[in-house]
Amino acid sequence: MRKVQVIGDIGAQLNLSVSFHIADVGQLMSFTQALLTQEDFVWDITGENLHHHTGNYLTVQTTATNPSQVGVQLSSIGFNNFVEETLLGPAASSSGFTLAPQFIAPFNLPLMGRLIQQDSAPGLATGVHRLHPWQINCCHRHGEFRWSKRSTAAFQIPFAFPINIVALEQNITATSQGQSFAELVIPKGPSQTDVNTCVIHLTFSDVPFAVFSDKFAVFEQFLMQTTISSLETFELSGAANTDASTAIGTLSLTGINFDVSTTIAGLQGLNTKPAVVSNLDVNHGFSNFPLIKVTTTLTNPRSAC
Repeated sequence: MRKVQVIGDIGAQLNLSVSFHIADVGQLMSFTQALLTQEDFVWDITGENLHHHTGNYLTVQTTATNPSQVGVQLSSIGFNNFVEETLLGPAASSSGFTLAPQFIAPFNLPLMGRLIQQDSAPGLATGVHRLHPWQINCCHRHGEFRWSKRSTAAFQIPFAFPINIVALEQNITATSQGQSFAELVIPKGPSQTDVNTCVIHLTFSDVPFAVFSDKFAVFEQFLMQTTISSLETFELSGAANTDASTAIGTLSLTGINFDVSTTIAGLQGLNTKPAVVSNLDVNHGFSNFPLIKVTTTLTNPRSAC
């Protein structure tokens, strides 16, 4: 059977065609009989050379020199890798190599291994944070940011293992026509992540959309544009702090900056349909004016949002 790989927390779909060596013909006949006559059955598959590792792949780019007059030829070499006192995990060369006598020029020696589970906060903070740059690009999905109690954001990561954002806090600044006019400070709370698509779903409550005291004119202009237009584009920027669940433990990732454009649906002047006037009632007459009560129906084009 050819080599296959299964990714943690995601899995894999395997479709393989292989030839089996029949060790017991009688057992095979019994199995075939059960396959043809029984509605369902349970069978166990065992194998050799199955390798399971908890954690994520670790690649270490190292160099070696040999100032000695004695050459060295090794079929493989392995190390335990540390950051300060934190053991990150084992790594070894994938093939043999030779260091010639007095080989002074650096010899590239890549090592492949895995990160082991980190159960302590110092291990996660010291070892893993210093190992990874954690450059995560985060953005609010186009057209899905709403001034409500929920937010949806997409993110991209520079490494190839799954990451589950389980908690998130954000400080979001809204900008229109080049002027920042309000902020939304969302405290840290639980979040749900679609690991396959890298999309975070966050709910929150009692968080005001706070307009800056000297930017009410900008905010009023923004409201006017959303009132008369069908779509209004503005910018969201800020920073996010997260708790990320990974195969090596829960990591605190801080200072994830974002700066993106998004749109919201406008009211289109509330004239997508004609106003309907009904229930006209001359309710009362006074000496200098009549009191008339009337019911008017206006259509909000965003009612489905």
